[in-house]
Amino acid sequence: MSKNCLTLGLLLSLLLCAACATQPEPAGELELVAELDQAPGNIAVTPDGRLILSQHPIFRPDIKVVELLPDGSVRPFPNQAWNSPRDEGGVGFDGVLGIQATADGLVWMLDNGRGSSRLVAWDTNRDALHRIIEVGAPARARRSFFNDIAVDPVNGQIIITDASAKHAALVVVDLKTGSARRLLEGHPSVQAEPIAMTIGERTYAVDRDGKPKASTAVDGITIDPQSEWVYYGASQSLDLWRVRAADLADVSLTAEQLAVRIERYGDRPVCDGITMDGAGNVYITDVTGYAVGVVAPSGEYRVLYRDEQQLSWPDGPFAVGATPTLGDCALGPFIVMLKENIFANFPEVVDPTAGDGRLAEWWQALQAHEACRRNLDHYAVELEKFLKWLRARIAERRGG
Repeated sequence: MSKNCLTLGLLLSLLLCAACATQPEPAGELELVAELDQAPGNIAVTPDGRLILSQHPIFRPDIKVVELLPDGSVRPFPNQAWNSPRDEGGVGFDGVLGIQATADGLVWMLDNGRGSSRLVAWDTNRDALHRIIEVGAPARARRSFFNDIAVDPVNGQIIITDASAKHAALVVVDLKTGSARRLLEGHPSVQAEPIAMTIGERTYAVDRDGKPKASTAVDGITIDPQSEWVYYGASQSLDLWRVRAADLADVSLTAEQLAVRIERYGDRPVCDGITMDGAGNVYITDVTGYAVGVVAPSGEYRVLYRDEQQLSWPDGPFAVGATPTLGDCALGPFIVMLKENIFANFPEVVDPTAGDGRLAEWWQALQAHEACRRNLDHYAVELEKFLKWLRARIAERRGG
């Protein structure tokens, strides 16, 4: 079985340690930290060196957040109760992606459920819950996709990226009051551009005619160690932007006044997560180039590391082959829906997994892959629930 290799987190941690370097250079070879059965989402390192990982919600993991132990094994973080279905008291994660540790020992986790989001802070010094902040409407739009976070201890706020293609924005949560404000919706700095993303043998963000379309908006976000500037940008964009953290915290600024304070910082490729050091260097995950690069204070971008094997995009590539990839695990449920429902009821539609040796081999390997199998089984259950509901509604209408 193929494993998910955790190399990127170590790389970024090493780069962060080099905060004094004005012109960063690759710090040796990439080092394999761990091989995981589940694809990680984001990574946080506590002040005492504990490595906390969110497990990407797209794969519907049973354990939403884990701690990577020195021997390479993982355990639920902060405990099993929080990695169980949410109880009446609110204990239990729905799906965690954004995660960040702060100097005071708190681990902030962005927990997204169906129609709701919240920030959960765990105190690693006391091993106890510190705080829960619910983030609802109007800060959370109907089709919001809350993705990543940046914690600003100086101005007392957490900034959340809403990567929704139609409603992209930054959401600022006041840590004193718990209130949230939706900012910069409609501003070019948060919006996705129609840029096709070719990863491996597949091209993403295109319509049925192969024309590029905007689908993933503001994603990566980071803040400098002084909490002076917040850096961000859409995944589908070639621009890196920044805004003063104090301006995001200033409730007296109008939307127009805030908009004119946004600065373009430099060039960058299509990317996912970003981070930075103390010298103004912003590190970029180049998802289409299998690389990690850096945007220097001059605005110039250059590649630091490139490795198609160890720096593959966590959500792909969707290459069709005998060995399932992470992308295949996500794509599999849609094949289940096609095979078991559309093809079964409409014989004139050709099954794309039949009659082609490579596709048939890929489908068989996908079903044999443990992680993919769990995903397929879960989807089959949810799909049957939906179909049962749909049949009931159709029967009601026919009866009426």
